[in-house]
Amino acid sequence: MARGLFLSAAELYGAAGVPGEAVAAAARGAYVRSLETEHAAEALAEAAVLVERALALHAAGRATGRQAGGVLVCRARILNQLVLGAPDESSAETAVAALEQGVRELLAFTEPLGAQAGVATGTAEALGFLGDIAAYRGDGPGAGELYARAAAETDAAGLPWYAVAYETKAARIAVELQDHATAERTARAALEHGAFVPAPGRARLHLQLAEVLGGIGEFAEASEQALDAAHWADEAGESDGLGVHARHLLGGWLLRLGRAAEAAAVLEAVLPDVTAEDHRDGMVVQTLWWLGDALTALGEPREAAGHWLQAADIARTWPEQHDHAMLANLAGQALYQAELNSQAEKAYARAGELWRQLGDVHALVRTLRVRAWIAVREGQPGPAAARAFMAAAERECEVALVTAEPGQVPGLRAELADTHRRTGELIANACEGEPDEDGDGSARSAYEEALAQVARAVTGFTDAGPDFLDRRTAAELVAAWLEADLGRRDGARTRARGVLAVYEGTGAEAGDTVHARRAEAESVLRHVDRAPHK
Repeated sequence: MARGLFLSAAELYGAAGVPGEAVAAAARGAYVRSLETEHAAEALAEAAVLVERALALHAAGRATGRQAGGVLVCRARILNQLVLGAPDESSAETAVAALEQGVRELLAFTEPLGAQAGVATGTAEALGFLGDIAAYRGDGPGAGELYARAAAETDAAGLPWYAVAYETKAARIAVELQDHATAERTARAALEHGAFVPAPGRARLHLQLAEVLGGIGEFAEASEQALDAAHWADEAGESDGLGVHARHLLGGWLLRLGRAAEAAAVLEAVLPDVTAEDHRDGMVVQTLWWLGDALTALGEPREAAGHWLQAADIARTWPEQHDHAMLANLAGQALYQAELNSQAEKAYARAGELWRQLGDVHALVRTLRVRAWIAVREGQPGPAAARAFMAAAERECEVALVTAEPGQVPGLRAELADTHRRTGELIANACEGEPDEDGDGSARSAYEEALAQVARAVTGFTDAGPDFLDRRTAAELVAAWLEADLGRRDGARTRARGVLAVYEGTGAEAGDTVHARRAEAESVLRHVDRAPHK
């Protein structure tokens, strides 16, 4: 129907003796024809004839720059339709080359005419198409520059609302290039210039700015923009599309602001509307992930674990398994916190196997250590199983150290040291009774073994280097308490004073870790000084 109306207009303009408008209307009809993919090639042939006619009329003074430029614009749009409808990569390359040639001819015609009425938008459209071509070819910086020029062209011509599309594309490219300042500036400009666009466009502009601001950590304003996007989506009748995306982001940004209760309410409300069919499974997983985080912050670990396990089951099918491993790990943590021990053990076992497949020794070792602590809880296998898990963690570290690159060695040594420390703590905690109330010597023997493990940890952290000083002093203080429990006052004092010496000279500006270590060392000294002699 639209094509027919344009062709009728062309006939009427021709009959009225206005050939420039006639050829421009006919070109619009050809463009409408190209929107049906099967007719795009015929539309291009039609446009080629109209371009020749338009340029000839312009040269003879019978068509304005706006009219002839409009015909060239229509041909460029038809060429772009051929790119969009290309059936394979080879055809796409051919179509892109043809588009580039047609766009450069358009630019060569419009640029010399400057800001002549109705011509600037043609120049802008040509620059925009060149930006698309640059983006297609992987030239992000070039594409961003071309989009910026297109926006500036329309702004200079007093048509800033035409700049919105180009500024939106420029912002997207800047995000991909991690040029956050440009992304924010162009997203704000698009929103400002789009003050009078229809509600769906307003929603998209607010949503884009929300994404940009969230990406640079400006969560307060990002949440406000997401809320505005949701409002405009509702106004546009797109609550199920744009509105879902906006509320999904709103929940995430509220969570980042520490407003966990509000975040949970928003995410729980939007979760039923986030579907893999409409929003892709990545968005489903992210919504569940954020909701788990929010519920954890609200002290609801059991509910959080359910959401994380649901997300993990979706991520199970993804080619890259890091998210699957992380979600299984998070579920294990939440189940452990909720004291759902059997479920926590299964989640950590699942996570551990995934970390092994991913080659993340540190994460694997930590799952083994937590499984050891689960094993000594009530109703679980007991100390022997716990020791087996700790021994497995130790072996993983030792095997990894054999083939480690030099830069990996300190971290692995520290992980092994941490395993020794945790083993010592587990042995001492699993012991029934204290050494000074020991009837058969088993408690003293266990504490001696625990102390030996923690002493190995101190040596390991020392060997790992100065980056692990705070972890070494933590192990030193665990050893000091064990020495005190064994009645070895001098050993406990020596270790506590050694920790104080490490941090000697640090003032009030020292961090929380330093203050905590010094306070605990002084507590050890007070304890052994007050303890009765045996």
